[in-house]
Amino acid sequence: MAIGSHRRAPVAALCAAVASVALPGRAAPGPPPEPVPIPAPGLGSTGASAEGEVLTASVEGGLLDAGAASAPGDEPTATAALPFRGSLLLWENSATTQTFGIGSDYQSRNPVYEMTFGLRPRFYLLDHDRHSLSLRAVVALLREFTDSDTTTRRGEWTFTDTELWLAYARTLSERAGARTEVVVRLPHLVLPTSKASWTSGKVLGLGMGAALRWDVPLGRRNEEVLRSLTLNASAGYVYQLVSTVVPTNDRVDRVRLGPDGRSLPSDQLRGTAFPQHQANALVSAEVEFLPRLTLMTEVGMRWALRYALDERVEICGVVLTGCAEVEQRRDATRFGVSTLFTAELGYELRDEITISLGYTNLAPQLGADGQRRSIFYSPDARGYLTVTLALDELFLTASGRRIPTSRSVSFAPPSRF
Repeated sequence: MAIGSHRRAPVAALCAAVASVALPGRAAPGPPPEPVPIPAPGLGSTGASAEGEVLTASVEGGLLDAGAASAPGDEPTATAALPFRGSLLLWENSATTQTFGIGSDYQSRNPVYEMTFGLRPRFYLLDHDRHSLSLRAVVALLREFTDSDTTTRRGEWTFTDTELWLAYARTLSERAGARTEVVVRLPHLVLPTSKASWTSGKVLGLGMGAALRWDVPLGRRNEEVLRSLTLNASAGYVYQLVSTVVPTNDRVDRVRLGPDGRSLPSDQLRGTAFPQHQANALVSAEVEFLPRLTLMTEVGMRWALRYALDERVEICGVVLTGCAEVEQRRDATRFGVSTLFTAELGYELRDEITISLGYTNLAPQLGADGQRRSIFYSPDARGYLTVTLALDELFLTASGRRIPTSRSVSFAPPSRF
């Protein structure tokens, strides 16, 4: 199995911004607040970013799939006949750079160290030489060992948001060792199984996506250096269904001043609305520069348009002349942008096990100070170490059905954005 098959985006970056959901505040439009270090990127997401966006592990990805045919130059193997090939089990440890005292100055210290167990199952419903249809999912269980911004108890285990989708993959061309494949994902469901999502008013995310993958051999098969190059490009969209426009929790009663001038308990969690429309784009490159050793880099952007709030609010009881009508700021915006950068080094110990060491930064483009952040660093930047177990390869080894070949059938790694 190609080493790139086993890697997976850190659950860390996507799970870091989720803490912001627990911050109470008045509902008022404005630039996205500073994230309080999310999946995580990673195996999955606890459900929201600093802007309240759905941070999924696959819209992000999971779109790419080279499982319908062998990798360039590979012989058919027993892996190709398994209906669950490409299924992965992952164990990841991640921590923000500020946890180790690395990086620029930050306003307040908020160290984050998390451990995640993730399952990315696949089951092929149709499987032919040049096209396939498979059912896929992302399920992850997360524990933060530092003081959590979203859980009640220290070290509490929580699920990330669960994803489920159908993926149709078709090989467009395959010649001279090169291969081009397109993948369409429809529908894509994001279930609010994380504590931060189901307690704040999220109901369901509905989306779709597409991806294009190119496998290009860089040299002859027996060469040891720069063996192959894989290029990926993907895009996705998610519409978020919610029960309330602004995140709320009926278990929270915090006294605050209402528009009528009276102090009353409120269940509102945050001062901005949920994202209604979310779109993302990602490009990545992965090179196998030594046998079983790969280097991957990727960059991406996510755009979010929040639900609209009332343009006019009437405030009574706080002015001598009676009630006053307050309008929105003219420069208020419902639009937010986040950027992603990831670099990862992966080594395939065996066909069944891959170890990945990487760095990722997923954060709003606009910081709390109103300045644009670099795509390469923010206080939420993370380092991660992931151990990936290929369940199909493990089954073949345990059952004695493995057919000796130079390399097993390759399947594309899930995208991280």
